[in-house]
Amino acid sequence: MNILNPFWRKNILVLILIIFGYLAIVFLVVIPLVDQTTDSKKAITDKQKELDLLDFQLSTLQKRTHFNDAFDVIKNGTLGLLPSNTETSTFIVQLENLANKNSAIISNLSITEPKLTAKESDKTKVQAITFSFNVDSSYDTITNVLKGLETLPRFNSVSSVNMIARDDGTISAQIKGTIYYGKQ
Repeated sequence: MNILNPFWRKNILVLILIIFGYLAIVFLVVIPLVDQTTDSKKAITDKQKELDLLDFQLSTLQKRTHFNDAFDVIKNGTLGLLPSNTETSTFIVQLENLANKNSAIISNLSITEPKLTAKESDKTKVQAITFSFNVDSSYDTITNVLKGLETLPRFNSVSSVNMIARDDGTISAQIKGTIYYGKQ
């Protein structure tokens, strides 16, 4: 007994072949394309993260460059405030005036100018000159001298103050510091 006539058998066979053909296309073409698209999206996401990181690094570098430019302006402006040569005699006069103003006596004044070779001198724009002196007076007078150092026209920094009390009630203070000059 023949259930299907040859026409229907042929059409069912064609239909089955078409279904298998579509399945083959799905498994051999569409699914690999979907996987490739997913891999491409992942690669694009990874590249975007790298680009964002590079953009952040560039922004940071630009900020640093801007900061360095501003620092150079400040540094060069500061150089303009420093004397262009040692001018230690001017500093000594300022120091003596400060002592006289506070009724203090300065002794053992020592100023040591840098001894730089020509090569070192070319590299360094700011030069330091160390100084030290003693003041024998009351505590208030010594603190007034220290405060007065802050107000001198010549930029200076005090690196140490050593105080010793004397039997007569006075204090002997040794003050060490640095004054600067700049090469334009």
